[in-house]
Amino acid sequence: MSEAQTVSRALNHAAGISPCDILGKVVKRVRKSSAHPALTIDFADETSVQIRVDGYDPSHPGLPKALETDSYLEELILTDKPLDFPLLGCAYVTLSDKAFELRKEDGSEDTLQQWDQQHIGLALKFTNENSISGKARWHCVWASKQELDAACGACTFRSYEDVYLDILPRTQRPSSSTPTKHRRRRSRVSIH
Repeated sequence: MSEAQTVSRALNHAAGISPCDILGKVVKRVRKSSAHPALTIDFADETSVQIRVDGYDPSHPGLPKALETDSYLEELILTDKPLDFPLLGCAYVTLSDKAFELRKEDGSEDTLQQWDQQHIGLALKFTNENSISGKARWHCVWASKQELDAACGACTFRSYEDVYLDILPRTQRPSSSTPTKHRRRRSRVSIH
């Protein structure tokens, strides 16, 4: 991918943030949610953003959705070592991939239907630690959804979804000196 271009396309999500809002921030950690198709990026200024799947609703998830990325970014997600590099570029990009559906007809051959599908991904630019040249490179995050055959596990449907970027609000944690509602009260028992 050479230079990422800004994409203007209507998304279904509520207002997210512009990729420009995180340019220059220093990446400290990249992690995937174990419960939802979301990728969180934590920055040195103690802010965090999430890359999310447009239209995903946790109460009605539908077909399984997943965020996918290149192998280098996947390694960053899996690493335990602290990260420390500036985000040099961030932009929405239009991707085009082959989607497909495999239909099983009773008593006849399977029918494979394929189509080109455009979808929005998010491109991130930073220096690869493993790069020999030390040059900054673009890495991409995109979303897919697929259905697997329950009997054999083969993929029978695959298509793509748009992604968007949103701020992850920090939760306030009570200080250790603040009493909490959930502390156990000492019971007073008197024996006569």
